[in-house]
Amino acid sequence: MRNRGRGESSIPPISTHRGSQFAVFAYNGGMTNSDERPLTPPSLVAVHQHPADLVLALLDSRPPVPMTVLAAGSLVVGRYRFAFHVIGESHWVQVEADQKPVWAEVLACVPISPLVCWVHHPFTDLMPHRVALEGYIGAVRFETFSAGSAGTRLDDLPPPQLEVRFPAIHGHLPLTRLWWGQRGETVWWQTLHLYPEAAQVTAVWSESAFRVSSEP
Repeated sequence: MRNRGRGESSIPPISTHRGSQFAVFAYNGGMTNSDERPLTPPSLVAVHQHPADLVLALLDSRPPVPMTVLAAGSLVVGRYRFAFHVIGESHWVQVEADQKPVWAEVLACVPISPLVCWVHHPFTDLMPHRVALEGYIGAVRFETFSAGSAGTRLDDLPPPQLEVRFPAIHGHLPLTRLWWGQRGETVWWQTLHLYPEAAQVTAVWSESAFRVSSEP
């Protein structure tokens, strides 16, 4: 594993803002180097969660806490394997090189200790946050809109590789979506998590990129 110092990454931003949303790369439906394996979620019950409880955890190992995976897919690039997981209204991305864990990104309400993380950032203030490390960049931001406009906003997005919809809360469906792909030596992924309230919905958008290398 190469040194992941805390300097700026040379990976360019993987998307641009279009209005108030991230511009998500279009999914062409043909993932020849992916072994995507959607899972049938167990019986789900409505659990009211709040985006202010989310934490972004970045590790160079597997997360040391149990997490229930509701759906999963993967992308293989050379000696790297990227595993994408929906864990509740949250996500976990695990990167392996030569079948050994080298990086993990978790955006979830899970009790991961800051002592085992390169980055451990809680979002109690719902403020956007960006991380730039050697070989990795990531960004998380929040958007609030009326509950009635959620369907229209979702219709404007390309189909995701993974999606899990949860039981309705306040008459609206929480959901998690994941997109991913490859651009040259960079693997990118983007996520959307919707948290409905009585009159509004909070969308949590994330976008990340990881630079792969042929070096051992």
